[in-house]
Amino acid sequence: MYKVSDEGAFVEVSLVSPIPAISLKLDHQNLKVKNKIKKVLGIGVPSVQSITKYRHLRLCWISNDELLLLSEGKEVDVILKKISKELVSTHSLVEEVTDLRAWFLLEGEKAIDLLRKGVPIDFSKFDLSSKSFFRSRLGEMQVNILVESKRRIIISVLRSVEEYACQWLKQCSKQGSEINFDL
Repeated sequence: MYKVSDEGAFVEVSLVSPIPAISLKLDHQNLKVKNKIKKVLGIGVPSVQSITKYRHLRLCWISNDELLLLSEGKEVDVILKKISKELVSTHSLVEEVTDLRAWFLLEGEKAIDLLRKGVPIDFSKFDLSSKSFFRSRLGEMQVNILVESKRRIIISVLRSVEEYACQWLKQCSKQGSEINFDL
């Protein structure tokens, strides 16, 4: 873990180790595909902008034709082989994407305020439960946002913009730059 924010920041921001991830590009609305995913992972397909969890796995809704599987375990290669084998007869693309993204942890009472500075979403109308996952923009960057709680948010950006994201988050987390919206 590498601390991005300065001492005294209103939100603590850290660059964390890559989270093992597998991209599943497929028609996850299809009942046959849903059943295959449930069979292999033990997890149902999540609804729009949410996640489903089972043990050390989180299955995240990205779009109508893409899911992202995050693993807290180390057996991504085993999972990748199982999913690929099960989905071989379907129109799908399954690939490990762990090294494509940089992951940041935002922690603190005003973590949502930090996101409000660059994410074009009205968070007062958004479900901030621990099952929220969505893709948006943060400043000029495409970003995935996983809301674990109002105080703990994990975001990911493409590795190609990791340094820009570090600088953006560092500047926007400085004490005195808070946005005082009601949560």
